[in-house]
Formats: sequence, structure tokens, C-alpha cells
Amino acid sequence: MTQGAEQILRQISNSSNIRFGITAPYSAISEPAFRRVGFADIPVVQVSVTSPERGLAPIVRQHIFTRLTAMGLPTAGLAVTPMAQIPSRKRRFIDANNDSATHGKQKMGFPQVWRFEILDPADVRVMSKALPPSYA
Repeated sequence: MTQGAEQILRQISNSSNIRFGITAPYSAISEPAFRRVGFADIPVVQVSVTSPERGLAPIVRQHIFTRLTAMGLPTAGLAVTPMAQIPSRKRRFIDANNDSATHGKQKMGFPQVWRFEILDPADVRVMSKALPPSYA
């Protein structure tokens, strides 16, 4: 991704005026949490969501960026491209998407964990203190 495209995507994700809409059913997206993953202890901000669809990156990105901005946390040092962990086993959830035709109904979907790497070491210290730890 070019630097200009990344900057535009970052600004759109931080905007409260622009909202990404999708009609796919998904559960309520969890609050952002801090975690270190892998053998390299990579610092990430992560959220969980359940959905039968696997293309929720714009929705999840906007959720994380707007929540962190509302909390007064920096988003400039956060990677724009997420890492996703999507297992093949399904589970039941209640559709929380207001734009979905099945809003409020029980559905089956994949529990997904979306992680955004924290690239700036100064932001790692700030976010590790401000966000709750995630053990999932």
C-alpha cells in the first residue's frame, strides 16, 4: 500500500463523519485490548467479533481507530493492515449489525480475532497502560 493511500485510509478510519456500512451479520465488536503475540512478543491492539463473513477489516479498523481516538490514545503508530485469526469452527451469536436484515436474531459464524500491530515504541508504552490486557 502506498504512503498516500495509507494516510487516506487512516484519516477515513479516524473520521466520525464517514461510516463503513455492511449488511453482513456480525456480533458486537469487543472493546480494544492490548496484547503481545507470538515468540517475538509483537505488541498489538486486538478486538474480537463473530461473523459468517470474513471481510470485516474496514468495519473493525474503523471501530479500533475511533475508540482509540475517543480515549485520547495515539493512532499514528498503529498499522493500517490488520492480522486476522479466523478458525474454521462455527459458533452461535446474536446479530448486532443495525444494517443487517437479520438484526437481533441468532446466527452461526466464525469467532474472529483482529489484531493491529503497534509500530511506534512510544505508543506501546502508552497503550499498554491505557488499555486492558487481553488473554484470549
